[in-house]
Amino acid sequence: MINVLVIFFILVYVRYFYEINEYKWYTSYYYTMSLLGITLWSTTMTWSIAECANGILTNPVFMLYYEIQIAFYCACLVFVIDLDKRSESTDTALLIHHFVTVGLVTVAYLFPFSRVGFTILLLHDVSDAFLNNAKYFKRKYGKDDWKTTIVFVLFAVTFFILRLVCLPLFVFGRCWYILESGAHYMSFAGMIILIGLHCWWFVKIVKIAINLKNK
Repeated sequence: MINVLVIFFILVYVRYFYEINEYKWYTSYYYTMSLLGITLWSTTMTWSIAECANGILTNPVFMLYYEIQIAFYCACLVFVIDLDKRSESTDTALLIHHFVTVGLVTVAYLFPFSRVGFTILLLHDVSDAFLNNAKYFKRKYGKDDWKTTIVFVLFAVTFFILRLVCLPLFVFGRCWYILESGAHYMSFAGMIILIGLHCWWFVKIVKIAINLKNK
């Protein structure tokens, strides 16, 4: 975990010292990690209920990927706490989401079921990339620009498919069969919280989409 701490301080230092635009920072990170995650998945991942609890961290690239992700989500807690421009409810939801995600991937890192943690990270990164890209385009070009609209639609579609279909069916559903230890039950409870937050956020996404359509 020493590597995680080092990467954490590097991320926080770069984010604040160079005063990188928030949305550029997140967009660049999520696109990069999404591409890396998809590459790792397509080249080395296999998935079955029997293999769900098997570790995959013998590969040094997976180790680095995982450590960067844990450090990044820990850094996100600092970034979210530091931001005062969001509403209280959104701040609370984001903090809960990041705390739960950090807990999930850390438990998966320490115990031999990192396939679950890896999949959760990948499912999150893809839609988060489009979300922050849409926010960046909105600030740069305006909310009515076609580029903003297209990326927002991609975000909404990937959010629904990856977080409300794939996560419950292919991750949560498979984990049901490996509930043997306290760590498994903690991860199971964490996923229930994540899915609940995703449902709440998707309702807000649909409302935004309806408002945009009616304008």
